[in-house]
Formats: sequence, structure tokens, C-alpha cells
Amino acid sequence: MTNIFRHERKIFVLFVVAAIIIFSGLGVLDAWPPDEPRFTLVTKKSDPLKLLLR
Repeated sequence: MTNIFRHERKIFVLFVVAAIIIFSGLGVLDAWPPDEPRFTLVTKKSDPLKLLLR
């Protein structure tokens, strides 16, 4: 094996390991928590000027 093929193999193995790590966590957590509408209401109700003037 030449040095170039060893380097390409290392890069390929690195990408495979990275893909396994990245894609193994998909679907574990929800994209939005179930109480996301509540977070939206809290931010709409909070007035930034009141928070700065406290």
C-alpha cells in the first residue's frame, strides 16, 4: 500500500465513525419540547424595557 492510500483510508474511516456518531443520536430528542408554546407566550409577555429598567 502506498502512503496516499493509507491517508485516504484514514479519512474514510474518520468519516464513517463521524457519521455513526452523528446519526446514532437522531430521533433521541424531540426537535421542540412539548411545552414550546408556553415558552413562546412567556417571551411575548415579557417586556424588554421593563427588564432593562429594573
